[in-house]
Amino acid sequence: MVYAVTGRYLVRMNPGTMQFERLCEASPGRMAFVGNDLYLTGHVELRRLPDAVRVQE
Repeated sequence: MVYAVTGRYLVRMNPGTMQFERLCEASPGRMAFVGNDLYLTGHVELRRLPDAVRVQE
């Protein structure tokens, strides 16, 4: 999976199918993965997206 901020949204793209999924509104910042969770830095706060990482079967 590829994660990126496009416009006002954090999106996840599956490079095999080219399918995009909008996860949440987000401003550009740094991303860190801890286990299956994704942490985003922004202008003021630190955000956590639990279970953002999906395991491919």
